[in-house]
Amino acid sequence: PLINLYDRQARDVSTEELEERAEKLLENMTVTQEQSEIVEEETRALSKSNIWFDQRSGRITASTFKAATKTDITKPSVSLIQKICYPKSHSFTSEATRNHEELARNYYEIQHRLAHSDVLVETAGFRISPTHPFIGASPDGYVSCSCCGPGLIEIKCTFCAKALSEGEAADLANFCLEKNEQGTIRLKPDHA
Repeated sequence: PLINLYDRQARDVSTEELEERAEKLLENMTVTQEQSEIVEEETRALSKSNIWFDQRSGRITASTFKAATKTDITKPSVSLIQKICYPKSHSFTSEATRNHEELARNYYEIQHRLAHSDVLVETAGFRISPTHPFIGASPDGYVSCSCCGPGLIEIKCTFCAKALSEGEAADLANFCLEKNEQGTIRLKPDHA
């Protein structure tokens, strides 16, 4: 796990020296495609798996990527660093949420089968990028069919808008959906 690379003495060095250390570290950091696939298979239980937390520790994930690219490098967000380095203490996924996610994935599969052939829907584990091993992601599932090929599933909780129609919910600034120029409802491209 990347968290093992923590160096307490690095707290007192300049930003320039930290950048140099990071560059050297990245030059030597490798994750093969095979290793990435093994980690993905071993972490399909997600937050029930200690391996999932270990492999996420120290990596920028899909849920932290936007904040990581926006934080000030000279004064990075402490909460962001904590979320990246200690995902176990910042994971708020409840058993109820996981159950709803499974129900949503099953419902998606049923709906997808109505218009597609040879549908396969699977849960996904944590996948580390072999080309950028400091980055990883845990999609909510994989989907494939003979007509569209492979894809990812990302499940969003819309409980905060349960009393609203899709159109009304898409008008909320902090909601995951929006209306495009044609009025079609879609996932916000910059949703984090």
